[in-house]
Amino acid sequence: MDLKPNRLSISHLMLWMATTSVVLAVGQWDLSTSRLPENLLVEVRLRVLTWSLGFGPLQGMALVGVLIFLWRRFWSHVPFPTEPGHWILIICGAGVIVNLASHVPYLLAVRGNESFVPDWAARLPRYAIGGCAILLAVMGAYSERSSRIWRLSILALGLSGAMAIVHSVAIYWPFTRQFPGGNVWQNLLRFGFSLPGLLALVAAFLDWRRKQHRDFLHWCGVAFVVLSPTVEWLRTFLHP
Repeated sequence: MDLKPNRLSISHLMLWMATTSVVLAVGQWDLSTSRLPENLLVEVRLRVLTWSLGFGPLQGMALVGVLIFLWRRFWSHVPFPTEPGHWILIICGAGVIVNLASHVPYLLAVRGNESFVPDWAARLPRYAIGGCAILLAVMGAYSERSSRIWRLSILALGLSGAMAIVHSVAIYWPFTRQFPGGNVWQNLLRFGFSLPGLLALVAAFLDWRRKQHRDFLHWCGVAFVVLSPTVEWLRTFLHP
């Protein structure tokens, strides 16, 4: 597998196709085992189609970033991550992996038996995903030696994870239960999800002003944090 730092190869594209297929397959598996009534199934299929076309390739790309990191760390020993977008790709890909690692066992053993699962166990995947995002974002921001705006963009990746944990805790407290379901909270979630991409765009513009060149894997990370919120906003607009 040829994974040179600054060259896009057929190996990258094949790997991206494979990881995207895995993400889409889990999504279809989820839908096929949902046992939804027929009157809701058509609407849900449309939502899943929107998700698949938008988020599937992006999440597959993030998974590729993690696989490249593992390959270079343990086999080829080529330095990685070396640019801000590499950290972004790895952090986002790790979140996808944690999500899949919790969702697949749910589909295999829990779906249809949710009443037998303790409340703390049901909330554990959310804490794991949020905690992973926070930890890796702090590590990435601390390790990256680029400009401050790139470090802020990496650090902002932990914001959505922190807000997910706050949401999971708040819905179980009587005096905060109403807030997580309100429009203000939903807009805050969208802002937290969008902030890394906004900061990355500012950092990319400053790089362009300084004529700083980055490799394509860096731009894959930037594309993830810019396009993911764009798809989310479009999905919200199309399916309010």
